[in-house]
Amino acid sequence: MIQFSVMKCIIAILGVLFSSTCLLARSVVIKSAHLSQVQLRYENTTYVFAGICDMDGSTIIVPSNCILQFKQKACLINGNLVGNNTRLSGALENKVGCLLTGTWLVPDVSDLFFNTKYLDDTQILANVSNILSPVIQNSVRISRKKYNVSITNNNRIILSLPSNTKCVNKAHVTLRGNSCTSYSLVYIANASNVSYCGGRLSGDVGHHLYEPNSTSEWGHGISIIGSCDVTIKDVEVEKCIGDGIYIGGGDELCIGSFDTASKNIIISNVNCHENRRQGLSAVSVNGLSVNSSYFINTGVQEASKPSAGIDIEPNKNQSVWNVAISGCTFKGNVGMQLLSTHYDIENEMSNIKNIKVSDCVICGDAELSGA
Repeated sequence: MIQFSVMKCIIAILGVLFSSTCLLARSVVIKSAHLSQVQLRYENTTYVFAGICDMDGSTIIVPSNCILQFKQKACLINGNLVGNNTRLSGALENKVGCLLTGTWLVPDVSDLFFNTKYLDDTQILANVSNILSPVIQNSVRISRKKYNVSITNNNRIILSLPSNTKCVNKAHVTLRGNSCTSYSLVYIANASNVSYCGGRLSGDVGHHLYEPNSTSEWGHGISIIGSCDVTIKDVEVEKCIGDGIYIGGGDELCIGSFDTASKNIIISNVNCHENRRQGLSAVSVNGLSVNSSYFINTGVQEASKPSAGIDIEPNKNQSVWNVAISGCTFKGNVGMQLLSTHYDIENEMSNIKNIKVSDCVICGDAELSGA
């Protein structure tokens, strides 16, 4: 009787273990030359791609919490793959030739993942943006030398960086001429703990198709909106129809809440030149350090006022507080070299406070309030 009870216990334990293994992540090898939704139907599964796999222009949703693993000759092409907390593994260079959307968990991201045979430059940088996640630490490397990118009225952002992202760029990103009145080559919005380092960003000021009824002055190289603890360094930003760098509040359509201001922003060793409206605009920020940077030749093409090197210009009921500008050079700007202005000068309906300028070379006029 005792032996029979022991056997029953052993069988029960094995049954539990067997059931548990069925719940563990499985592995599915996909050797087919074509991929359909039915082939990706299990959650918590590693899907191994062995060769080139054509999605035939379809949108395929990855089940939740899966890993996509790529063998040496594998590549996914021609479609839209929607992640669902999806991870990537394997030798990833040139393995993705399709569009990526949805949610992804890829801590180390490179533009080299994406195959230039199947994707254009704009799509590659969109994919880089789309697989970043604010819930993990992201490390991004952009290694190819040149990107020639395009925007449309429906997609005016080239590279978007969420919270907890460190991006190192070695490329020259050039925007093709277009008729959009606004854009951002690098966009950091409602984010924290972000750094962007290196590279060259070129707008389209000499090739832009200006709208006759618009100032077309909102096309920026780098936009920082309602974000905190952001560092921009070692970057060249040129020839944008708006500002080289724009720093504003988190809700530009609902002006008035200082809580939406960007906070603790560092701009270091940047070169903003030949931008159309400003080298740098500070519109809503508490804590801004600008050091060892150049702001030159703003407005030399198609000038849009004020065409200053740096303009501290809070909108109505907004504030710019605690700004330190040190070791910078201002020259050749069509407007003021360095400027700060209230939204309503007579009534001071905006707030500028504690502006410090030191050890700068200012070749021309400057006008500061709140210093």
